Amino acid sequence: MVVKLGRVGLGLAIVLVLAGAVWWLWPVEAGLVREPCFQVRWAAAASGEGVGWIEGADGLRYGPQSFTVGSDGRLLIADTFRRRLLVVQPGGKETAWWALPEGFTCTDLAVDGAGRLYLVDGRSCRVLKLDRQGGRLWERTVLGQEATTADLAMVEAVVADAGGRLMVLGYLLDDARYRRSVSLLGDGDETVLVAREIGRSGQPLSVSGVLDAFVRGMAAGPQGRFYLYVQDAGEQHGRLLELAATGRVVREVSLSEAGLPPSARLAGVDGRGRVYFAAFVPGDQGILWVLEPNGRMKASHLLGSPGRVSAGVTVRVTRDGTIYTARSTHSGMEYESWRPVLVPRLLGRLRSSSPR
Repeated sequence: MVVKLGRVGLGLAIVLVLAGAVWWLWPVEAGLVREPCFQVRWAAAASGEGVGWIEGADGLRYGPQSFTVGSDGRLLIADTFRRRLLVVQPGGKETAWWALPEGFTCTDLAVDGAGRLYLVDGRSCRVLKLDRQGGRLWERTVLGQEATTADLAMVEAVVADAGGRLMVLGYLLDDARYRRSVSLLGDGDETVLVAREIGRSGQPLSVSGVLDAFVRGMAAGPQGRFYLYVQDAGEQHGRLLELAATGRVVREVSLSEAGLPPSARLAGVDGRGRVYFAAFVPGDQGILWVLEPNGRMKASHLLGSPGRVSAGVTVRVTRDGTIYTARSTHSGMEYESWRPVLVPRLLGRLRSSSPR
């Protein structure tokens, strides 16, 4: 009996030692490492040709207006004023460009988990869907039927989840009202959520189904969820809304404890549901905040070098947590990326406790 108990105790001790070793050796994130950057120069004119890569000559600033990153690491850049799409392989060493249909001006774009592209012509409220080789799949008008009758309609941004469902942010303006709308779009259906509607004199209008908030940013997350960063007038800190594919709000998180500055913008959501915010101050470094799904701060990182950051930086976050930035320079758009560094948990603890 004693021998059996001794063997059981020894077995439990071995299990505990192995579990502890796994826990201490399990990889955790210990910061970000910067990847080599590359540059897309400004077009010399709106009808200019050629892809001027790496330190192009100065020209008129008709450059890319948006970009996104595919799951395969391809960078997809909306070369807006030349009406084409630049496709850049990881590292920026190989590139190609796809011509867009006549009359289609791409102002924003998104990509789903299968590499299919969704291009937005903001002024005509159209979305064009392409396969991963650039073949056309469909084209349609968004923001509902009212987008075709309003005095002014505009799509501002689009995001896509892994399965190809879209969230589109835009606004409508006519003689009676100004409406900001969020549209959830699939291949055969569209659900329009009114984010805020006011009369021409500024009075709020009562509309059924209104989110009743000013949308400051949006992102797609895992499991077909979408995220809205909203903030009301006079509200110091914003809120994060998590929406199901139907548009139903499944979780609302106050960000009052996160300590984000008013200039922070929603940069994206990774595959684990962590939420990224970024803020940039001209002439200083950019800051990236990583929040847990419940709104608690997990980490913060510095992006860029002092004196090289401008307020016009665009940030994208991929599902694996890699961060991409696009920054305006005197000769073009400079693209950089930062990927998470994984180290054993024990090494991460030693680094965090060592004097700096």
